[in-house]
Amino acid sequence: MKKLQLHIALFLLPLVLLIALLPVNQRLKYNGLWFDCLQQGDLVYNRLYQNPKPVDVLFLGTSHTINGIDDKRIENKLGKDSLHVLNLGYCRLGRNLHYVLLKEVLQQKKPKILVLEVREKENRYTHPVFPHMANTADVLFAEPLFNKDLVSDIFTHGAYKLELWQDELYGNHFTNENTITDYGQGEVHDTASADMLLQLKTRNQSVPKTARMHNNWFYRYYPDSYLEKIARLCKANDIKLYFLYLPGFATPEQKPEENDSYEQWGTVLIPPNSLFENPDYWYDHEHLNKAGSAVLSDWIAAELRQDM
Repeated sequence: MKKLQLHIALFLLPLVLLIALLPVNQRLKYNGLWFDCLQQGDLVYNRLYQNPKPVDVLFLGTSHTINGIDDKRIENKLGKDSLHVLNLGYCRLGRNLHYVLLKEVLQQKKPKILVLEVREKENRYTHPVFPHMANTADVLFAEPLFNKDLVSDIFTHGAYKLELWQDELYGNHFTNENTITDYGQGEVHDTASADMLLQLKTRNQSVPKTARMHNNWFYRYYPDSYLEKIARLCKANDIKLYFLYLPGFATPEQKPEENDSYEQWGTVLIPPNSLFENPDYWYDHEHLNKAGSAVLSDWIAAELRQDM
């Protein structure tokens, strides 16, 4: 049995080395995500590899960031000629993707400020797009403790690499010829039903707050490991790190559960609660509309300008 296992391992070793060592066409890697998150992969490639415009202030987060951060407006408020702002949000949760995106930005740009979105509490799991965007080393040597997707991420990464090589070999791929993009906000002008939002507010306020999980370190270990990596990258590259609280509509939590941890790594920005309770500012119960993003972006610009 051991001989059979050895022969299988020796048979697979060249394939594993091939997957690990061969480079990937960056354009095809991001273009291959055309089906995901309103083609945000195209934005990442376009803004980092095609657009020579610098990135001085970088926003990373989820769809809350995509909808809530008007990077063009903040840039104008801060002084367009001196600071260049980019919203590089990506749908769904997972700190490992923010780590990968920051590394990718640092290879091409030199941000001075990173504003990282935080929610009511940290998500404990990997981002589903992490194995597609990350390099092989980051996938193979991902944080192993409490990482339920470690094996599946490695498999997905290898399969995606093979798919990209096959597409490049046979010219079997689609490339998006988008014009150069400066900004990344996803604008939504619609407004959610006020009755629905107010009912949600009443329900949220009637639910008793759950006990904070400061003692359950294993719930926080995986995301915190990547937050620490992000904080170290920021320190090594002289980047000022901010954590921006972006909860859903009328959340009962006035600040994030891990606020004390965030304060060890950077500055926590908590917008006024009136913003999160105004029904006119929301597209749905999770995402700000254009009016809400304008108010939030003006507040962020004022905070950053005062700090600078």
